[in-house]
Amino acid sequence: MMAALEKEAGLPPELVRFLASAGFDLPAEDSLLRGGANNRVQQVLGPGGGSAVLKTYFLRPADPRDRFAAERAFYAHARGAAPAWVARDLHWSEGARAAIFEFIEGEAVGAVGREETEAAGTFVKALQDGRATAPLPHASEACFSGWGHAEVLESRLDRLANISSDAPLAQQVR
Repeated sequence: MMAALEKEAGLPPELVRFLASAGFDLPAEDSLLRGGANNRVQQVLGPGGGSAVLKTYFLRPADPRDRFAAERAFYAHARGAAPAWVARDLHWSEGARAAIFEFIEGEAVGAVGREETEAAGTFVKALQDGRATAPLPHASEACFSGWGHAEVLESRLDRLANISSDAPLAQQVR
């Protein structure tokens, strides 16, 4: 089974071993869940045939940030501070830089209104009220001021403005 997963899904060996050791498998059809940018998220099948979510964390050799460790620390904090708001984690693998979470059926958020804003505020308040006893690592583009947010936005706009015309999505970016 492991060799088949490597060949069919193009998965690295450590990820194949992680899935197999946790008793999970990829479904026959494309299981990639759309919408993320930095990490690969896909639906997997559990030992009893139920669905779960496999999240593989992005790593760029030139980038010193450890997204896997930062998210794992934040996730542990969020599970303790606001358990009703966070999916259950089932398995973690530092070697594969991956985690398996419970699958929660849902749909993309459309228009954001008062109800969604209040729910987000309730979640953030629960996170703040349950402050971690140890400092959490900073997220990839953590901002601690309005100026910080402006700098991140400016940096992203600069990268988009300077995208090569040969890039596959260049026309859409423009």
